[in-house]
Amino acid sequence: MKFTVVGAGAVGKVICQTILAHFQNIELNIHNRPKDATGLVMDLEHAGALYNSTVSFRDMTEASEADFIFFTAGRRTKIGESRSESAKENQAIVRSIFEEFKPKPGAVIIVISNPVESMTYWISDFLDHKNLVIGTGTALDTVRLRSIIRLDRKVPLEKVKTMVIGEHGSTMTPIWSQTFIDEQNIHEICSESTLERYTRELKGSATAIRQTENATRWGVSMVSVELAKQFLNNETKIYPISLPAERINDISERGLAVSWPCKIGKRRIEPLADFKMTAKEKECLNLSIQSIKNTCLGMS
Repeated sequence: MKFTVVGAGAVGKVICQTILAHFQNIELNIHNRPKDATGLVMDLEHAGALYNSTVSFRDMTEASEADFIFFTAGRRTKIGESRSESAKENQAIVRSIFEEFKPKPGAVIIVISNPVESMTYWISDFLDHKNLVIGTGTALDTVRLRSIIRLDRKVPLEKVKTMVIGEHGSTMTPIWSQTFIDEQNIHEICSESTLERYTRELKGSATAIRQTENATRWGVSMVSVELAKQFLNNETKIYPISLPAERINDISERGLAVSWPCKIGKRRIEPLADFKMTAKEKECLNLSIQSIKNTCLGMS
């Protein structure tokens, strides 16, 4: 199996390491701006040798033949800057990279770069929607929210079920009506003020991490590789991921991507139909979609 990681910055390097730790007998290609990456490739080659995997750098043939492409390239959003502010530069980067190589028809492209919903749509659109392009989107936010609730309520993680959809950004939408702790709806356990606190912690997670780290990298790297693994799994699981709205029957907007609950497994991704939400949650989702639309369509 062949993997290409586009972008060898803070996140790209962690994704490379995570891929090599979770897959064996693979070929990993790193696609980055031309520069000396001899030390990086050598170090990762030594890591991959443990599991009979090989590592290459800027091999266009490998990139064109990759089964999975992890897209991490782009200008990082600065602290205090909205994701839309870096969007124009990142849209141009999409074009420059995929003018260098074309993915094979069956390649799955997993987008990590922000603004992730917009980047997901731009890549899919640039490739004429011929490839399956998904973004980590609110899958990371869902993991974060589960962690926040687990730590606060002091319960095992498997007891916490929740979902965050819409935009991976300030308008992300936690679906409290579908949030359960040990099969009991969270509204029966927690006050509204507690849920508001959870939402603030969730939306402030990235900023909090970057108080002492120069990037958020470990969580999103694990999530992106988990999505690839789950795609190959013979059993299905539900994750909220970014994908073009044309594939989501419950979303009337077109020409953008939205994070939405999807069944993933058996080499398929199937958006859930008739996902249950309250009227308030639908209103919040619509605000989230409008925010994505402002970024995605505003750059087109």
